[in-house]
Amino acid sequence: SGCERRRSARGSKSLCRRQTVETIQHTSHRKSTFEWWERDRALRSEVSHMDRSSANCAADEGSVVEVDLISQMLHHYGICTESWGTGEAGTLTSFAQEVQRGASQLMLDATEHRKLVRVVDVVLLRVTLGGGSSTRLLLEHRQVFRDGRSVEGLDRLPGAKRECHENPRQVTDRILEKYLNCDPSMFYFDYANTEVLEEQQESRSYPGVATVYRCEVVSGFLLDMDIPPHEIGANIQFQDASGVTREFSWRPLEECRNAGVLGAVEPGALAKGAVATTSGKVGYSGLVPAPVALDEEKLRARLQDAGLDECLVDGRGIHKLTGELIKGESCLMKHATNGLTRVVEMVVLRLVKAGSGEILVETLRQPSEGLAEVVNRLPSGKRRRDENPFWCAHRIITEILQLDENCVQLDKDCVEIVEESFESKKFPGLSNVRRKRIISGVISLGQDGSGQSQDFSAYSAMRPGMLSAWRGDSLSDGSLPAAGQQSNRSNFQPLPTLPQSSSPSVNPQNSSDFGSPMPNFGIGLDAETGELMLSPNPSN
Repeated sequence: SGCERRRSARGSKSLCRRQTVETIQHTSHRKSTFEWWERDRALRSEVSHMDRSSANCAADEGSVVEVDLISQMLHHYGICTESWGTGEAGTLTSFAQEVQRGASQLMLDATEHRKLVRVVDVVLLRVTLGGGSSTRLLLEHRQVFRDGRSVEGLDRLPGAKRECHENPRQVTDRILEKYLNCDPSMFYFDYANTEVLEEQQESRSYPGVATVYRCEVVSGFLLDMDIPPHEIGANIQFQDASGVTREFSWRPLEECRNAGVLGAVEPGALAKGAVATTSGKVGYSGLVPAPVALDEEKLRARLQDAGLDECLVDGRGIHKLTGELIKGESCLMKHATNGLTRVVEMVVLRLVKAGSGEILVETLRQPSEGLAEVVNRLPSGKRRRDENPFWCAHRIITEILQLDENCVQLDKDCVEIVEESFESKKFPGLSNVRRKRIISGVISLGQDGSGQSQDFSAYSAMRPGMLSAWRGDSLSDGSLPAAGQQSNRSNFQPLPTLPQSSSPSVNPQNSSDFGSPMPNFGIGLDAETGELMLSPNPSN
């Protein structure tokens, strides 16, 4: 929501400028105090899970696929899976695996009655050229396969599915490096003011389940690209390593808007936190976590059969436990020795500040009603049973730490798991196990306290006619000349050297395409003119 984005921006700036920051969760109204501690201080204070070699830690080999839980949720919301596994339809197991590994999320569309949807997160790049009435968008619009088959009329922005361990900035860099074959420092993107578009489609792979593509649109433009005017409107073809030829071009913004291209709006056209749909409606997202189906009477009978304390079965404890189970914050499992056991899944973040090596520690925690308690532990939060640990980590970053997630780069290759027994005053007589997944990450804060390392407003002020300023091709009215049209170059004033963005390294191997990726293109010098230009052959 817009409120969450503003809180994240304020929190990022606070962490950048101060050693101690207080946050208040908007749902529970719990107040937390976070501090940057030197490593030695954290070790002296016995902060748990400081090292990857901590006692009782083991590498997490992946979450157990809870097919029964996913099946229970689907049937509770009236989704029939009898036809799954036949024809083009996937199996229930493959669907559960997709959810558990974070490729999609199960959520409830609160705008309709009891509608469970499959949510896929996508990042789209709105790369513009020029300004004003001459603004153009980079679009892919055609593919030709090796066997001669072709797909016409794609007309879409460059984009890719967002992996659960990535933030939008990392996805942007992956698109530029892998799909467009160019250096991210050649572009400028405004990560602080992204927009969200939601597109809903019926899934062919999983009949009966609507898929919502939640597209985060990142606006940006070329910094120092020199493209001859006659090439701006031309179609450019590229062939990738698999033999697929893709065609894309710079299209006028007005033409893209009239054609209904998803995301073809002026940057900043949507209000903060607003969500647009393909039907043209603008509002706020109705996607919320889906409650887990639960029968309180069956739960009561199960607790009585286990011989638990009467105050848990007949008192307020049963209602508290029911609420917790419905939210997915815990589950009941049979233990070989302890019998019925309450298992609470947790995600713990071991976050280090880039440069200084300081550790982020939660020092105080105060509930909405009660006194503050000294905790001195790493930031953490409860994980839903149907939630991938990395999506939970992003939720902790944005809701509890109230940080811009573009500041944080999570280590997808190092997740540890710790299990510990504990006593709960809320549920007397019930065995409790806390299962923690510890995820490491690095926080890189720009001068403004966000993942944005440069001042976007300074560049935005230069955007209108920027290409013209670089080439000196502007006409008297500031517009770009048409192909073959001459212009006065005597007023050319070179712009000062712009700082390059510090982009995190990206591993392109673990990625998934949003449809088909944008084609690769080469950046090189024209042999005759010596000008920097797009080359249809990456080797040029």
